Amino acid sequence: MRTSALQPPPATTELSNLVGLIRIRGNDPHAATALSGAIEDWMRKTGWDRHLRILVEENHTHEVALVPGEHQSNPEVRLTFRESPDFSKVRFRLEHWLYELM
Repeated sequence: MRTSALQPPPATTELSNLVGLIRIRGNDPHAATALSGAIEDWMRKTGWDRHLRILVEENHTHEVALVPGEHQSNPEVRLTFRESPDFSKVRFRLEHWLYELM
């Protein structure tokens, strides 16, 4: 699922059957969409696309939040950046977060 400033996010995000949600916030919708696309490509290659969802929101901060699913016990992880990050700045923490969830 990809949402942009032009398309409002769904009213609810069902987390009951998901490992988690990746929420990308940024003031540059093009950079946030590019990061979302890179994460989606990685998820397809690694098989996580069936277990994770991505939500892109326009905001004044540059943040990537890793939100656990309903049945996960780990806390939410927030990564804050001074500018829109590329996937290489998020990948290690994303992989570590998923490892902790398993």
